[in-house]
Amino acid sequence: MAILANSLTRHYRIILAAFVAVILLSSFFHPSTQRIYTQSFDNTIDGIRRNGNKLWSLGTGESMFPDVPAQFQSNASGPVVAPGSEEGFQFWRDYAEAIRNAKPGFAKIREQEGLTGFPFATYEGISWDSSRADRLDVSDSELQMMRESYNSAKASMAAIAPRLPYVPGTRGIIFTVSTESMSFLTVSLRMLRKVGSRLPVEVWIWDRKVEFADPYLMSVCDKLWAPLNVRCMYTTDYQPPERPAPLDEESKKFQNKLDAMMSTTFEEFLFMDSDNIAVFPPDGLFVEAPFKDIGYTLWPDYWVDSSAKYFYDFSDIPEPNIRERASSESGQFMMSKATHASALLMASYYMRYGESHYEQLFTQGAMGMGDKEAFLKGAQAMELPFYQVVEKPERVGYRCDGGERAIGSGQHHPGDDLKLRQYGIKSNSRDLLNDRVLPRIQFIHGNLPKYDPARYLDWYDPSPDGWNDQLRCGKGKGLAHRLYGPKWLTMLKFGWDIDKAIFDQMLWSACATEEYQVTWWEPCWWNTYKPRLNVCKRFTEFHEELFLKQENLPYDPSLKSPFSKGGEYEQAVVQGLPSSWNSGKGTHRWGAIQA
Repeated sequence: MAILANSLTRHYRIILAAFVAVILLSSFFHPSTQRIYTQSFDNTIDGIRRNGNKLWSLGTGESMFPDVPAQFQSNASGPVVAPGSEEGFQFWRDYAEAIRNAKPGFAKIREQEGLTGFPFATYEGISWDSSRADRLDVSDSELQMMRESYNSAKASMAAIAPRLPYVPGTRGIIFTVSTESMSFLTVSLRMLRKVGSRLPVEVWIWDRKVEFADPYLMSVCDKLWAPLNVRCMYTTDYQPPERPAPLDEESKKFQNKLDAMMSTTFEEFLFMDSDNIAVFPPDGLFVEAPFKDIGYTLWPDYWVDSSAKYFYDFSDIPEPNIRERASSESGQFMMSKATHASALLMASYYMRYGESHYEQLFTQGAMGMGDKEAFLKGAQAMELPFYQVVEKPERVGYRCDGGERAIGSGQHHPGDDLKLRQYGIKSNSRDLLNDRVLPRIQFIHGNLPKYDPARYLDWYDPSPDGWNDQLRCGKGKGLAHRLYGPKWLTMLKFGWDIDKAIFDQMLWSACATEEYQVTWWEPCWWNTYKPRLNVCKRFTEFHEELFLKQENLPYDPSLKSPFSKGGEYEQAVVQGLPSSWNSGKGTHRWGAIQA
């Protein structure tokens, strides 16, 4: 090699050095923690046919991410109850009885009188010396009743947990859906396949007899989602036909999510909110630490853990320092039923009495009030291990007219997070080395607004601090803009142009689901109570203005993965990444993090 190099002119030596540098960069900036290519399925969905729990394609290709099988050696310690069987129905009867028997002995948890406002403190805004908020009014007798009902639930859930039904040795991804979320769930599902996820998906609906499930949602299930290896499932199909209380009442809000988790056929599952987008395949999370070692993974919120001291008093769970961890955010959640069934059942118990008791106990009216703390405190109640990502959520959005607009949260890869903590790197520290390497963003929880094309077109808040620049700067009169800033910034932050991919899938959803969109035909508050008509046509015009006219980028709704060999990510590496990717200024995340 040296003889050959010495014989070249200086010009050719430069070309050779540049070629070697490209090869090294391709390895260094590899997004897979394995840093290898593996034989896998072609990610193009065209030609795919369903076959059990697998996706089969007409060709093969190479992916930057290892293929994760939907079947594996089960971790069950004994016989497993089959979903939908008579034994499964009996589990639900016993669960319903346990819920009834553990009803708190008084109507509701009350706030103290005369309170004004609430200090919605972020986790970063507190110190180890900060005190826990105390805003509730709970008497000694009420505390004793809470202790009795809590202990009753804990004992009952521990007893029936081994009979929680599932199919051993299966894993997959689950969502819940309503008519309102149909359009943006379509975006999330297509983006999941776009980035290369191959695991089977279950979308859970409370009852096939509810009004919205017939005919519109069922048509979407069969025509638009089934080709993506997505099955629509109905909670009540897996419950006993007599439906003992409280199963006789429609599951709503947070309980609907928990019913889906309890009913899923998967032994291991990743739950995602319908407005959550995978930046790259989440499949590997199942076979990497921390999940493969623990079986229960949570993600943080921006806010401080504002749980009331009363909960720790009656539960006998040691009260942590308020700075020990941030509150949880439940837009994504992973668990194994084989190891953590009792934790899930306790979380479900909390939410059965959530509005009356536990939501106040877990948040005291703070931001994100709902089910967010139920999963962690379910594990704590049963003394089971869990891993909550340490790295704070990353606000994502755009800049307009001198201001900043956060429209979603970036949640980080737990394996990256764990490895960085084990090595002693903290992004917010003042270490001498100042590494400040961040974990990759695994999910974008886009909830302000959600990925609903009609909502994007209609979103307009005329108040002085309103977001009337949602689609265009210049107070809504300027050029159309992207979700996450200019393309170069999106590439820098996420490793590929996920921004355009989301807009492409939003346009696909706008046109493919418009005939089924009951909620688009109804007046709504964000559109001054007018029906939203011609969404496909209007969003097409907006898409052309933003991408075709401004950037000469055509509409591309294909599901070819950007991480396939020769795909968008690899092309970006070969063409040259921005130098700031390796600047050491906290922006470098797409180099593979090794154990």
